[in-house]
Amino acid sequence: MSILPLVLMPLAALALAWLVRRPLLRAAARFLVIHDGDDVDADVIVLMNGNISTRPYLAAEYYRRRRVPVLLARLADTEEVRLGVIPNVSEATVTLLERLGVVAGDVELLGADGWVSGTWNEALLHRDRIRAGGWRRIVVVTDAFHTRRARWAFRQLMSGDGVEIRCAATRFSRDLAERWWSNEYSLVQVVVEYLKFLHYRRSRRRFPTEAADLPAAAAVRRMARGA
Repeated sequence: MSILPLVLMPLAALALAWLVRRPLLRAAARFLVIHDGDDVDADVIVLMNGNISTRPYLAAEYYRRRRVPVLLARLADTEEVRLGVIPNVSEATVTLLERLGVVAGDVELLGADGWVSGTWNEALLHRDRIRAGGWRRIVVVTDAFHTRRARWAFRQLMSGDGVEIRCAATRFSRDLAERWWSNEYSLVQVVVEYLKFLHYRRSRRRFPTEAADLPAAAAVRRMARGA
């Protein structure tokens, strides 16, 4: 039996994979990207913490179209913030939003004590405020690769609330989705986002479902009891 077919078949498979690599890589990134907030008449804009160079600008753009409240969860202070070296990124984002034309009274910073960190905990804090406000349509503003996990978190936490959840992805990050493998920043973002999304799906049952169960909030309660 000739070994030629055994050699040619793997080579042909590798050649095919090389030819279709770009469509496959684009598809991998596009799975993460959800951008469906342009045509919804939202009651509130939810701005996720993160890239201060892009996300607040898109939130301000949506605000100028709709003039609805903008919600932002206050992240926990890092040691550098506590030492006064740098500002809390959430507070800096509020300042930037106001410089971009968002009326101060229309920006609401949730969790004044900085009890949140991470997408799930942010969504949990936002859920309680959205329920209190009676809002039925929300637009979640974040970077493109983060949109699917962010929407998943909101849907898990608000599955019975009848709230329409849309996402708005920043233009810069949407452009990167078409060539993410050629840029170190986006390469890391895509790989890490898949790992985080997998972690969320596998660990969902262990996540807190009430704001009082957030780790920092629990620590505050222990301090109050003198534990």
